[in-house]
Amino acid sequence: MRALTALVSVALLVACGEKPPPGHVVIYAHEGTQAQRIEEMLAEFTAETGIIVTMKFGASSELTDAVIGKQDAPRADILLTAGAADIWRAADNGALRPLSDETLQRVPSPLRDPDGYWIAATATSPVIVVADEASTFVLDGLGDLGGTEFKGRLCLLSSALPGSRALVAALMESNDNRNVERMVRRWVHNLALPPFESEAQLVDAVRSGACGLGVLTGNARHDSLARFWPSTEPRSFHIDGIGVARHASDADAAHQLVAWIADKQGARVYEDIDYIHAGVAGWRDEEARLLAERAGYR
Repeated sequence: MRALTALVSVALLVACGEKPPPGHVVIYAHEGTQAQRIEEMLAEFTAETGIIVTMKFGASSELTDAVIGKQDAPRADILLTAGAADIWRAADNGALRPLSDETLQRVPSPLRDPDGYWIAATATSPVIVVADEASTFVLDGLGDLGGTEFKGRLCLLSSALPGSRALVAALMESNDNRNVERMVRRWVHNLALPPFESEAQLVDAVRSGACGLGVLTGNARHDSLARFWPSTEPRSFHIDGIGVARHASDADAAHQLVAWIADKQGARVYEDIDYIHAGVAGWRDEEARLLAERAGYR
């Protein structure tokens, strides 16, 4: 009876030419360094639409498990994950609603789910950084990082980070797995220091000279560092994945927010560059994790 009364109230408002009340979207979002930026972006969405946004932060995998298992309280309208693996897992388990074709077409094809359940809210490509422009190296491919000239000079991010596994997954997509494992083993042998738990730590180590060069996958500030990428290497993506939860309480407002983010999505793709689809990091995540473990990449 309450639901019927609410619907009748909205109908009367529309009949009188008044706007219906704004919606309310609950986002389950991964915690991390981008939390403040995400909140600032969503404040802009609320200012434009009047739709209220509530954020619930937590570990990406745990929030995804809650949405899949319908253990989310309050009920999630949107899931925003750290990396492609969790958003892909949510879609694979039927926990997301399909997005409209209009929303999907606003995002480059390498950055949207081939089955139409999610898009990339943010996307970055890996980059190699060095402290001095004059010391920029010429590399034919990532395999060169295992060369003897880089012994004791290379630094990497931990394989526990989604961006690192996304890079390994992309290599597995375009190379024989055994060759990728050999490549990663050679990287490990060339490490100057153990893999870092954050990009900020790796950037500081390169600036200080503790590392000759490092591989980044995300958004850490490195304006003072020279950066490059092998021209023959396909570009991969590390993304924050976003989709509308299957059991969303306000699905219409949630779809509106995802469409708004699709318009704001700043990542670009270039026609003359070979890209690995961002979803590869999802469906090959476990393979990448096991390969890194075998290669001693922690």
